[in-house]
Amino acid sequence: MCLKLAVQNLTRKKRHALHMLLGFGVVFAVLLSWTQLGLALASSQDDILLGRRSMCMLEAEIKLQQEALAERAYQMVSEKIEEKVTRTAFGRIDWVRYLEKEEDWSFVNISHIYLKVGDDVRQGTDDHSWRYGLSDPFDNTLKSKAIPFRTGILRYSGLIGENELEEYRYHFPGSFSAGGLVCGREPVSEGEMMISDHYLRAFGYAPEDFEGLLGQKLVFFCEEREILSGYTLTGIVDGNLFYCESLREVPQILVFGGPTMFQQYKVETLCYRFGIPEYKTLAKAGRAADSIEGIQLRYRNDYFTQALTLSQASALVRIVFSMFGTPVLLAMLFHLLLMIRTNLTERKRISGMYLICGMRVSDIIKISLWELLITAGIAMLTGMALSIGSLEVLASALNKSDGIQLFILPGRMLLTAVCVSLTVYALFAIFTVLYCLSLKKNSLHMVLVSKE
Repeated sequence: MCLKLAVQNLTRKKRHALHMLLGFGVVFAVLLSWTQLGLALASSQDDILLGRRSMCMLEAEIKLQQEALAERAYQMVSEKIEEKVTRTAFGRIDWVRYLEKEEDWSFVNISHIYLKVGDDVRQGTDDHSWRYGLSDPFDNTLKSKAIPFRTGILRYSGLIGENELEEYRYHFPGSFSAGGLVCGREPVSEGEMMISDHYLRAFGYAPEDFEGLLGQKLVFFCEEREILSGYTLTGIVDGNLFYCESLREVPQILVFGGPTMFQQYKVETLCYRFGIPEYKTLAKAGRAADSIEGIQLRYRNDYFTQALTLSQASALVRIVFSMFGTPVLLAMLFHLLLMIRTNLTERKRISGMYLICGMRVSDIIKISLWELLITAGIAMLTGMALSIGSLEVLASALNKSDGIQLFILPGRMLLTAVCVSLTVYALFAIFTVLYCLSLKKNSLHMVLVSKE
């Protein structure tokens, strides 16, 4: 009965109802757009600065003869930006070429490989769950690949730098291994090697076996031919670390070796990388490296541009909020108070009529609260539509101009809208209930008002 009367009141007082809907809608749209823009920019900034942190680097594929130039570039970059720059270099072993299988294989599948540790010999298992090498391994809609046997020769330690660890922590906050290693350490001298736990699982080893493998010499066979042997396992890497964007194509078996090993496995190029601490110094580091002739160290310019744009946009939002945030909130509060006053003024006549008819004050309160609930619900949906529309326009503009993806999460927006709606509803409800409770004291006045 109370709900029916509330709906009738709203349909009869169309002008007042429309005024309330517009008032509520404006408040919701402003508050939602403001909060969601700040959250979306923060999420997008984290996606670049943390989710792709490992790409904050300079990289070059160089000939072995150019290693001295790369070292000069490393010294130049370190001196120029006056920050700690990490350096690593590795070469990839082309097993198809080494085994002379160009006509038969496009890559060496792990099922063709046998691993011998002491007297224990195990064959690799291809379970087709390998997601490394995909354009986005976190996208489950992409088709998984078979497990390739990828091995590299590590020239300098430091493959797992602070940038890689930052990105790793961002994607896997609940399963962080110290230094990105399940156990052990990175190889630092010739004769040492490290392997990912995902590779060891493919050979049938369980996590409880890992500690016992450290210090053992690993031997790999392919078609009864010994292809890699005599190297001591010093570290087991958390395979999730290779989901970092800069490490997706990096071999998950790395042997520390010198020029002799490069010649033995016919590796002619080195992938040289300098890890730069921050995106804002990346361009400066690139200019310093350009001063060395004969070597071209490059960085992902699109990520650098996006990181710079997001940093500037976030700073602008903070400045605008600090300058106009308080006045806007005060204006919204003042607007709500005016709406409360208007609502109570409009309620005098209808409340007087209800009292004449003998309706209880508790029923009048129920009717009033139902009116507010219906108005707040419709206004919340209207405000969400306006907010989503404005943010989508902004997101489309950023995507077209700088390739930035603005993360607007409907679930988070709905939660914010519900919180704002409940807050405004509670504010109106308190004043309305207090007003209705005063009706008994002013019942004669209400009757006179209703007769005028």
